[in-house]
Amino acid sequence: CGLLMFDTTDHAIDKAVLVDRLDHVVRTCAPMRWKVVEVPFGLDYPVFVEAAVDLDDHVTESVLDRADDEGLAVEAGQILATKLDRNRPLWKMHVFHGIPGRTAVVFTLHHAVADGLSATKILGALVDRVDPLTSGPAVTDEVHASQTELALSGLATLPMRWLRALRA
Repeated sequence: CGLLMFDTTDHAIDKAVLVDRLDHVVRTCAPMRWKVVEVPFGLDYPVFVEAAVDLDDHVTESVLDRADDEGLAVEAGQILATKLDRNRPLWKMHVFHGIPGRTAVVFTLHHAVADGLSATKILGALVDRVDPLTSGPAVTDEVHASQTELALSGLATLPMRWLRALRA
């Protein structure tokens, strides 16, 4: 997770601004499009698959009830205490207004999706004028792995899982 605090005395940062920036980041950064799918019958570990991203589901905004750092800390704590929805890509962003001259953004990205360095690059792409990410194709539709394909893949890994367990 990360907390970004912006000086907005001269300009506004709101959900629309971030959605506009995120549109490019989501297109160019594959981990932002990954969601978790369980393998049938627990035959293998859950896998990541590409998913369509509805930015309105991932970005929210509100005005703080208490317009100070302590109020922000309470709200951020509640966000961080909430599990990410595994039915969609494992990240979310919340924009907070109400602190005079500042806008806060809480960004949550599951640790299974990106390590600290990758998460820093993703955040950098949101706030820098020059994106550190390379261009990539737009994702328009969710990529579905059939339950049969996932089960067969899980069955294929069983012998290796037994060998790893024996070595451990």
